[in-house]
Amino acid sequence: MATTYVRRIAPVPKGVFSAASTYAALDVVKYNGKSYICKIAVTTAGAWNAANWMEICSDGANGTNGAQGSPGAAATISVGTVVTGAEGADASVENVGTTSAAIFNITIPRGATGQTGSKGDPGERGVTGPTGATGAGITSISAVDANGEITITVG
Repeated sequence: MATTYVRRIAPVPKGVFSAASTYAALDVVKYNGKSYICKIAVTTAGAWNAANWMEICSDGANGTNGAQGSPGAAATISVGTVVTGAEGADASVENVGTTSAAIFNITIPRGATGQTGSKGDPGERGVTGPTGATGAGITSISAVDANGEITITVG
């Protein structure tokens, strides 16, 4: 029976060359701004050895800069709601708008209840009210009856 050797027939991109990697024939790497294809299997990791690689292309020169773009709209920020959260909770800010028109809903945690303060000074005395109407006077007091009740006649 005849022996058939199967070899790669297409390049395989491997990214940036790494001295910690091994490579097979037709592996393609990027090294110092150029692309290389591996000519033979590199079975031991190590530093770059140009004899194992063939340059296939290099980075081109940088192009010229494009024209200045027109100014964008200014972003806006506004406050939506401000609420008191639970004591001991974290403060939070949530943007319920967009990245260019932010609306911030804010939660601020309730503080711990403070100690009772000292008693304040008494207030000033109020104005005396008007004199009330004179009531009807007692015109007579009768004797105490058998039940111990007194009869008073108001005039």
